[in-house]
Amino acid sequence: MKEKVTALYRITLLAALSLTPGLSYAQTANEQNPNRLVVRLSHPSQPARVTLQMLAGSISVEGYTGNEVIVEGAGERIAEGDVPAEARGMRRLSHPGDVSVDEDNNVVRIHPGFKPTNIDVRVPANSMLSLKTLTGSIKVQRVLGDLDVESTNGGVTLDQVGGSIVAHALNGGITANVVRPSADKPFSFSTLNGRIEVTLPASMRANLNMRSDHGDIYLDEGFDYKPLASSGGSSKSGSNGMLRLKMDNTIHAAINGGGVEISIRSFNGSILVHKGK
Repeated sequence: MKEKVTALYRITLLAALSLTPGLSYAQTANEQNPNRLVVRLSHPSQPARVTLQMLAGSISVEGYTGNEVIVEGAGERIAEGDVPAEARGMRRLSHPGDVSVDEDNNVVRIHPGFKPTNIDVRVPANSMLSLKTLTGSIKVQRVLGDLDVESTNGGVTLDQVGGSIVAHALNGGITANVVRPSADKPFSFSTLNGRIEVTLPASMRANLNMRSDHGDIYLDEGFDYKPLASSGGSSKSGSNGMLRLKMDNTIHAAINGGGVEISIRSFNGSILVHKGK
């Protein structure tokens, strides 16, 4: 049986980078950049699946037209006063973030160190993402694969995204601009404390299940809106051109004739559904 080889890359082990298959590191005009890892996929023509879980720090992911996954970790800054007296005036060689990455058959796992680290990632636009952070925000731009994102203490921003989306923020708001949604996979947006603002394509066919225990629910007038079940409430047009839906229970409704299931749930915060292009 042919042995499966998994490439392992560490930012801190710069001397081994040139010997590790599938890995290159970027150079600036003047010096090597030890914070940057470029991971070549086993199957560049196929979508990548990128996973990242961290305790403290923010995550930013951007889709691009290339076929490599590029990871940059920015560790916490150390103030001059925190440098030990015996090390004053010396150059620090170790990397504060200690981020590592492994790739196996297009599955890219990013492993942050124990110190707070903000991580920026560039991925092929059709990648699938699984991102979680305990303390920090999550931002995803121009990624069209399936998304599963969660922040316990921080907001979630999704801009020009597609696929199927599961987004949760316990203490923070969610903003999502969906441009190329999946037609057969459900969506879910939820938060305990925060506002949820979702923009859907004007022609998207969906069944909406929306609830806010301590907030109002708004829907742009331009959608073909039809209630699906008795929700024990009423609706009226607002002065801002949006339909105000004030209900005591979950709202079940169809837009544009119904289709993919979309669940939107906020305990403390309003819900706004906008009509995109």
